[in-house]
Amino acid sequence: MKLEIRDEKKTGKGTRTEAFVTFATAPEKGDSFSFVPEEVREAARSGAPAEAGGEGSVYTVPLGAEGPANRLYVFGIGKKTELSPRKARAVIRTVLKALAKNGEASAILDFPFSLMRMGAAESREFLLRSALLSNYTFGRYKSSKDDPAHKAPLKLVRFNGSSGAWAGIERAQAEREAEEAKAVAGMARLVRDLGNTPSNDMTPREFANQAKKQGKQRGVAVTVLDKKAIAKQRMGGV
Repeated sequence: MKLEIRDEKKTGKGTRTEAFVTFATAPEKGDSFSFVPEEVREAARSGAPAEAGGEGSVYTVPLGAEGPANRLYVFGIGKKTELSPRKARAVIRTVLKALAKNGEASAILDFPFSLMRMGAAESREFLLRSALLSNYTFGRYKSSKDDPAHKAPLKLVRFNGSSGAWAGIERAQAEREAEEAKAVAGMARLVRDLGNTPSNDMTPREFANQAKKQGKQRGVAVTVLDKKAIAKQRMGGV
């Protein structure tokens, strides 16, 4: 899945997506659609009921030809507008899996909420990484037809670059942070793959070979200790 930061100034050919994801809230008082971006707020109000902010609810609204996407998804987030990181990660995973299940290939994701105990920069990194890892599966022992990762059609997600943790930052910084998140998520996938591989395949020698391979790709020196070297270092626990 490709991840980008949306630039609202660039709305020409090729920028329109299949889906636009936004969130409605369930406040005790006030407007359920106050967090919905202005460009799609009227469509949300006309296509989703006033109580659309109930947690777990989702409504799909068609957008006109001039809209930023073909369809608008309105997900209910509940009463809280400051989410724990765990809750935010679960929301991201739920949203992206729903889009993939519905056959959407591309989407704009507007996530306007702040995260507890996290500043804006940390929130951006966390949300980007959560999105990139949302479709992780361990497919080594699956055929392509059995692996959900091969079935998921969602290929492109654009975080709305003027909303939430991205509001006010420069475009170059947003793109740089997105690239860094991709690198971190890539390593997370590698570590998960290594950990999920059973020990009869991921033997110590194979693990060492994988470490040397990854080190060579990244220009990092890797030293593998054999039995004699371990004994010389007096590593009795090993």
